[in-house]
Amino acid sequence: MNDDPITWGIVLRVYWLIAWRTLAMVFLAFGAFILWLMATERMDDSNYFIVRLVLEPLLFSGASFIAVGMALRKRYRGFRIQITREPVS
Repeated sequence: MNDDPITWGIVLRVYWLIAWRTLAMVFLAFGAFILWLMATERMDDSNYFIVRLVLEPLLFSGASFIAVGMALRKRYRGFRIQITREPVS
């Protein structure tokens, strides 16, 4: 096992990977869905805020789970994310 110290550069790389993928998924899914609803006149401006308050947190949580899974599977050059279990005493 490699016990190299975790630096701020590594932390920022992982954070940025998760953050931009989460935001991209949410903006694409939410934006496309809302645009479709408004273009087909199935939703007006007053309902937009209600749908946004309900749908956006669900999309953010789902997209963040997907992005974290992608980060765990990614092969980094100088390090890897590893989940280990402490041995039972």
